[in-house]
Amino acid sequence: MASKMRNPRGNAVAPGGGPTAANTKKAKAAIPGMHRSASKQRVMNMQAYDKEYFDHNLGPGRRSSITAKPKHSLKTIKDSKFSRSYRQIKHKAQDSKTYIINPKDANSVKWDIFMGILIAYSGVTVPLVVCFPGFQNQSDWSTVSTVVDVCFGIDIVRNFVVGYHDERDELVVDHVDIAKKYVRTWFVLDAVSTIPIESIISLIDPQADVSHSYASIQLFRILRVTRIVKLARLAKLRTFFSKAEETFGLNAGVVRLVRLILLVLFVSHLLACFFHLLGQPNDPPSHEPLDNMPDSWLCTADKPKRCLRGETDSVRYLYSLYWVITTLTGVGFGDVIIVTAFEKLYAIFAMIIGASVFGFVIGNISTLLESMDKRAAMYQMKMMLVKDYIRTRNLPVDLRVKLRRYFEHYLSRASLFDESSILGEISLSLRNEIVHETCKDIFQIPAFSLINPQFVMDMAICIKPLFLLAESVIAKEHTVGREMYFLNSGVVAMYNSSLNGKKVLLEVMSENAYFGEASLLYFALRENTFQCITNCDMYTLLKEDFDVLVEEYPETEGILIEFYEQRKRLYQETLNMTVQRYSHDEFKMSKFEDLCPHIKVCYNGKLAAIEQLPMDILKNIDFNIAPKVSLFNSSLAKKVIDQDLTSKSLSAQLAQIIDPNNSKKLQWDVWLGVLILYNVISIPIQVAFQSNTEDPQTLADVIKSDFDIVVDCFFALDILLTFRTAVYDLSGNIVTAPRRIATQYMRMWFWVDFI
Repeated sequence: MASKMRNPRGNAVAPGGGPTAANTKKAKAAIPGMHRSASKQRVMNMQAYDKEYFDHNLGPGRRSSITAKPKHSLKTIKDSKFSRSYRQIKHKAQDSKTYIINPKDANSVKWDIFMGILIAYSGVTVPLVVCFPGFQNQSDWSTVSTVVDVCFGIDIVRNFVVGYHDERDELVVDHVDIAKKYVRTWFVLDAVSTIPIESIISLIDPQADVSHSYASIQLFRILRVTRIVKLARLAKLRTFFSKAEETFGLNAGVVRLVRLILLVLFVSHLLACFFHLLGQPNDPPSHEPLDNMPDSWLCTADKPKRCLRGETDSVRYLYSLYWVITTLTGVGFGDVIIVTAFEKLYAIFAMIIGASVFGFVIGNISTLLESMDKRAAMYQMKMMLVKDYIRTRNLPVDLRVKLRRYFEHYLSRASLFDESSILGEISLSLRNEIVHETCKDIFQIPAFSLINPQFVMDMAICIKPLFLLAESVIAKEHTVGREMYFLNSGVVAMYNSSLNGKKVLLEVMSENAYFGEASLLYFALRENTFQCITNCDMYTLLKEDFDVLVEEYPETEGILIEFYEQRKRLYQETLNMTVQRYSHDEFKMSKFEDLCPHIKVCYNGKLAAIEQLPMDILKNIDFNIAPKVSLFNSSLAKKVIDQDLTSKSLSAQLAQIIDPNNSKKLQWDVWLGVLILYNVISIPIQVAFQSNTEDPQTLADVIKSDFDIVVDCFFALDILLTFRTAVYDLSGNIVTAPRRIATQYMRMWFWVDFI
C-alpha cells in the first residue's frame, strides 16, 4: 500500500517499516501548538508522550501502531507522591530531633504526675501483697497491678524519647545521648521493678499457685521476695517532688514537710506489713487447724480468745500498724505481745528505727517550719525588736501606735532579703528580666519611657523602699536634698510658701509619679515642701547613686532637666493664679470669687481645676489660703463639694463609721475575747458530758444555761458593729466606705462569726 498511514498522533508511518529518523524529526517539529516560546519542560513532556507509542505487528504484510502501556522509568517512580512521603518519613526517622518530648511540656508534666501517683500506689500495695497472702488472691487488685506494670513499661519506652537539660541548661534532643543518660541512671531500676517475674514463673509452672508441696511453698516465698524489688520505684519520688516544686512553684519548706510526713507513714506501713509476715507461719496459708499452728504474736496457746489468725487481713493490718506506731513513738502499751525470737529481734530493729525517725523529725521540724516562710520568720523577729525598743524607751501610746503601724506596713511591703547580692550573682539578661518584673511601676512613668531602659534597670537596683504615714512631711522647703522619690501608692501634695508665708498648693501626685529630682540635678536647696496626704508607699534614690548613673548615662540628665522645666512652668502658672486671687480684698472675695481667674493645680504633671480632683484627695487637703480666700473657682462649687465632704444630717451621724483604734472599741474587743474563752471551755464540756436521762444535775446541764443565749446575743451584736467598723487596706490607709468594709468582712470573717 503506497499511501501513508497515520497513527493517532498524526505522525506518518512509512510502508513496510517504522518511521525514519527524518520523518520522526519532522513529525516532532510539527506538533500542534508548539512554537519557539514553548518552555523546555513542555517539550520534554511531549517527547515523553510520543515515546509511549510503538509499532506492533498484527499479521504478515500488516503493521499497525497502537498505544502501549506506559513504561515508568526509575526517575518517575522516585518522583511519585508515595515515594516522596516515604522519603520524608525516613528522613524524619533518621533525624536526631524527631519524636523528642519536651520534659517541660504540659502533657509531659501531666504524665509525670500520673506516674508519681502510680509509684505511690506501688509503695502501698507491694508490701501488702508480699506480707498478706490473701491480698494478692483478689482478682480486682491483680488486674490493677497488671495495668500499673503496663504503664511502667510504657514509661520505660517513653523515657528513651524524652529530652533532658544538660549542665548548661540546654535541651538535649539527640536520641543517642538521651539513651546513654537513661541507661546510666534509671533504666536498670525501672526495668528490674517492671519485669513481671511472678507472671513468668506462673507460665513456666502453672501449678505453683495452687500446689502446697514443699517446692511450691519455696517458690511462693521467692515470688514474694521478687516483688520487693518493685519498691525501688520509690526512689524516683524525689525527682517527682523536685519537678512538682519547680513546675507549680510550690513552697520548698512545704514540700520538704510533706516528704517528711510521707516518709514516716511509709516506714510505719512497711514495718507493719513485715511484722504481720513474722506472725504468719504458713506461707501460703494452709488448711491446717489453727490449734496446730506455732505460737506467734497473732495467736498464742495460753490466750486462745485473743487469736487473730481467723480475722480478716484488714483487722490484722490494723493491729500490726498499731504496734508499730506505739513502738516508734516509744509508748509501747504492751497489749500486743511478741513471742518468738525473730519477733523480738524485729522489735529491737523497730525500736532503733523509731529512735532514728524520732530524732530526725525533732531535729528537722523547726528548720522546716522556718523554711516554709522565711519572710514570716524574719518579720516576727523584726517586730519583736521593735516592741522591745518601744518598751525600753517608754514611748507615749499614740507614738507607739504610729511606730508599730509603720513597721507593720513597711515590713509587709519591703524586701527582707539582700537583693543586691542575689541579683549580682546572675547574668545581666536574667537580672534585667527580674528587675523589670519587680519594679514595673517605674517603667510606667512617662518621663522614663524616653530614657535608656538600661538606666532604669540599673536604677531599680539602687532604689530603697520607704513607707510614710499620712500627714508626714517628706521633704521641707529650703533644705538640702539628698534623694529623689518614686511614688508607688498614695497621694503626695507639693506646697510653696512664697505667698506671704502661706502654703500654696502647686501639685497633687498619685501613683507612678516622681519628685524631688531638682536638688539632684541642680545641686540646690529644695524649692518646695512635699507632704503625704495619705499613707504613701514609695522608693528613694540617693544622690550618690544618681550621680553614678548619670555619669554612666549622660543623656539621661538632659531628659530629666527638660521634664522638670516643663513642670516648673506649670508650677509658676499655678502660683501666679493663686497670687492674683490673693491680691483681692479678702473681705470681698466671697462676692467677687466668680470673677477671678480659674485656679488650677498640677495633677500628675497636668493642669487641672480643683473640682476635677478625686474626692479622696479633696477631703484631705486644706484649700483656704486666707480667711474667705479659697482655691475653688466659685462659691457654688465650693458649697457643693463641702456638702459632699462633710454632711451634717442626722442620718449621716447615725451611720458614722467606728474608728478601729478608739478606746471603747478596744474595750469591746477585750470583752469579746473573754466570751470566746468562755466558749472554748464550755462547748467541749457540753459535748462530752451530755446525758440521755432527765437528770438536771449533769455537768453539761450546769454549764449550759441562759448565759449561753446572752453570749450569742453579744456575738450577733459584734457582727453588726463589724459592718460599721473601719478597716485598713493593703496600703495601710483606713477605709471608711461602708460597701468596701462589708465586702472585706464578707470575704474573711463573716461566715466564721455567723456559723
